[in-house]
Amino acid sequence: MINPHDYHILLAEDDDWLRETFSILLERKRFACTLARDGKELYELAKSEKLKQIENLVIVSDTDMPLMDGDRACKKLLEEFPEIYQKRIIIGMSDNPENEKHWKGIEVWQSFIYKGSEIANPSSKKNLAELVFNRMNTTQVNSGFYINPDGTYRKSVNQD
Repeated sequence: MINPHDYHILLAEDDDWLRETFSILLERKRFACTLARDGKELYELAKSEKLKQIENLVIVSDTDMPLMDGDRACKKLLEEFPEIYQKRIIIGMSDNPENEKHWKGIEVWQSFIYKGSEIANPSSKKNLAELVFNRMNTTQVNSGFYINPDGTYRKSVNQD
């Protein structure tokens, strides 16, 4: 089982309320967090020397965001810093399950989280911190799992 103290989450979410709520949930689970408001800020933070040096950095990013989408920011990081970001866990998320397809080109893509109604609920076992924690306990690089709204997993968009 992973120890959240050993991981640092770079969270990109353009909705202010969700970003703050997700940050609180992750910090309650004992993850250290750095927050980005959009894909461009995600990209700039991730290419900083401070974050590039964190071996257990996990990127959790929304898909549709202003200035640059999260999947595009992650693809750009993988192109520019493959020796670093091919060894990191990347989890895409969106309130539109169709957006999973945008993450398919990311070779180290780990998971896609559908931002359903319970994702920001602290008492739910399906909130973002619980899903990230559980996903990290069951993942291997290049697994490409999708987390369903009910918290179960499936391998790809085409499987039900």
